[in-house]
Amino acid sequence: MINHKKKYINRELSWLAFNYSILKEACRKNHPLYERIKFLAIYSSNLDEFYRIKVGALQKLKQVDKKNVKVHLGFSPKKTIKEIAKECKVQNEEFNSIFENEILPELKKNDINLWQNEQLNDVQANYLKSLFKTKILSYLHPEFLSEKLPLKSLHLNNPFFIVRLKGPERIEFARINIPSDKIKRFFSLPSNGKNDTFIFLDDILRMHIRYVFPKHEVLDVHSYVINHDESINIEDEYSGNLVEKISDQLKSSIKGLPTRLTYDKEMPEDLLKALMKIHGVKVAELVENSRYQNLFDLMTLTNPLKPKLEFEKWSPLCHNELESHDSIFDAIDKKDRLLHFPYQQFNYVLRFFNEAAIDPDVTEIWLTLYRIAKNSLIANALINAAKRGKKIVVFIEVKASTDEAHNLFWAKEMENAGVKLIYSLPGLKVHAKMALVRRNTGDIEKQYAYLGTGNFNETTSKIYSDIGIFTSREKLTKEVHTVFDFLYRKRPIEKLKYLFVSQYNLKNKLIRLIDKEINNAKEGLEAEIIIKLNNLEDHDMIDKLYEAGQAGVKVHLVVRGICCLNPQLNGHSENITVTRILGRYLEHSRILVFHQKGKKQVYLTSADWMQRNLYKRIEIAFPVYDKKIKSNLLEYLDCQLQSNGVASDAEIATKKTEMVQKDIYDWLALNS
Repeated sequence: MINHKKKYINRELSWLAFNYSILKEACRKNHPLYERIKFLAIYSSNLDEFYRIKVGALQKLKQVDKKNVKVHLGFSPKKTIKEIAKECKVQNEEFNSIFENEILPELKKNDINLWQNEQLNDVQANYLKSLFKTKILSYLHPEFLSEKLPLKSLHLNNPFFIVRLKGPERIEFARINIPSDKIKRFFSLPSNGKNDTFIFLDDILRMHIRYVFPKHEVLDVHSYVINHDESINIEDEYSGNLVEKISDQLKSSIKGLPTRLTYDKEMPEDLLKALMKIHGVKVAELVENSRYQNLFDLMTLTNPLKPKLEFEKWSPLCHNELESHDSIFDAIDKKDRLLHFPYQQFNYVLRFFNEAAIDPDVTEIWLTLYRIAKNSLIANALINAAKRGKKIVVFIEVKASTDEAHNLFWAKEMENAGVKLIYSLPGLKVHAKMALVRRNTGDIEKQYAYLGTGNFNETTSKIYSDIGIFTSREKLTKEVHTVFDFLYRKRPIEKLKYLFVSQYNLKNKLIRLIDKEINNAKEGLEAEIIIKLNNLEDHDMIDKLYEAGQAGVKVHLVVRGICCLNPQLNGHSENITVTRILGRYLEHSRILVFHQKGKKQVYLTSADWMQRNLYKRIEIAFPVYDKKIKSNLLEYLDCQLQSNGVASDAEIATKKTEMVQKDIYDWLALNS
């Protein structure tokens, strides 16, 4: 798929390679069975979002001036969409093969059965009939189809049946929703005493569909799902009320052109053609699939043998030093404090805001919020603080993809409580993860900061691997306040010595650090760079890493997702290694290490090396000063780089995460 003669790997194709790595995790027989099933579900969910957002954006680009787009982007959107379709076809076949030839037989070995047209006994048949008539039927919305009538109430990305019916006068087509968004996708059948049997909601509906169309004879029933463009293309807008625009887009029922129609491969050709006309789908947007669509619902398949067939649970670790202090501010006064999520408890971040809310010495709390949890304890703490008369200033990002609704809800709740909200800057996202508390004790005013790689989100903190630091170092807290002042009053940033901030000095500072390693290598000194990111896309930064590698700098990259740097490009990347780590936690932390003649400099950052992060967002990178924390982070990276299980035949080496993450958990358990 990836052309290794090219200097830059196509971004979308690189993402598909990342998602394929997730699919390969479902093949690993050393993973517990239900973890393999979860990897299938994650793969399916990721691909669904990819078609809605990324392919949706490519569809838009296809419609503008082709020559200018290709010159600006460096690739043809039309050609890329074709390459995506070709690669996804291969991956889809492998997905179905894993599910049908590996997962289903393994379930049966464990006396767990997914119903596949076996004979039902009377008890089971009566149970399903009752279930259909009393519960499922109320969620069904059948529609007779016509090429002349627009489809209403289109539930994007939910599976449907297209049904061919013989009526009193003619053959008709109808569409009926498979309501997996309203009720569960799998139901347990009454036991036959031999095994646990689960049945798809789809199959229950198939069995009883005659009750939905009592005046027709059902001739054909086949499943399909259609994805539409949902890319909210507002990043470059520079005028208008941004909050109002997003609210309006969220209310829209149909968000764009179709990007993919996935259908049951047994569907007759004439039925498929009718479906294409009704939905306005082209041949290039068709994806042949199995009997069941949207298998990300596999995540909800009950494990009757739990905890067997799943990963051993790891309880979040306590931070012993923080636990020994009644006041978190006293703990931060003594030294900087490091946290690894989800290995360690996120409760310390919640404690930071809760103590600030009730502490009479705290006068102000400043915070950036990018993705807010649905039931946010942090937002509630800020509301509590505002009601106590404290000055609370929150920069809230209403353009956070997929989380706009939660952000807008909490924005209104906080604003009603007296929190000063600063909404998105037009044309600019704020992605930095930082908080600042101002505290007066007597005549002394002191500031406390939390700086991290991940969101202030209690939900994602349980599944995203992130790092955060509490600090009261004046040289850092003073500059954090400068950045907040820029966001609050729109005052230009005049000077920053310690923080790197995109839109101001981030890219130039990174290039200077790499240049120092290049100069050291040219002088015959040891030179090394370790970069851990989610995504690496920006061509300028890739070129600089190529330059470093060619100069003799040892460059080690840990890139979870998109990596446009080609690790197999002759003459460019011989001194560069790229590792991808996948597993039970989503690797999300960003860490930068520069050897600097043995005086290793370590930075944590919210920024990936993508164009949007370096040019279109407010991001921060901050230095790590505490020697113990710096050593801790270097050991953490060593766990990720040195663990066994590298797949050497992969285009980007993928490590067996269970080994890597268990190494980290065990190491933290000893060092917390």
